[in-house]
Amino acid sequence: MTLLDVQNVALRLDDKQVLGGVSADFKQGRVYAIVGPNGAGKSTLANVIMGLSGYTDIEGDIVYRGESLKGVLVDERARRGVTLAWQEPARFEGL
Repeated sequence: MTLLDVQNVALRLDDKQVLGGVSADFKQGRVYAIVGPNGAGKSTLANVIMGLSGYTDIEGDIVYRGESLKGVLVDERARRGVTLAWQEPARFEGL
């Protein structure tokens, strides 16, 4: 079953094309890695999938569990299970 489907996603920021027609599908139960050099768009793609501010005016679509995420706010995406995991955990003084 496809868990997440990135469908021909394109994004322009400051009149610069930063993602151009990215498509991928991610199956449930598998582990994936997105790799590439600095500036290739890895973090930008993650921000688009998460729906972070400044990354929502996209062409194409992000479909999670069969439902489009267009117009779905970041907090609602997180409630549905779409979120980012950082390379380093948050550090809190005293913990």
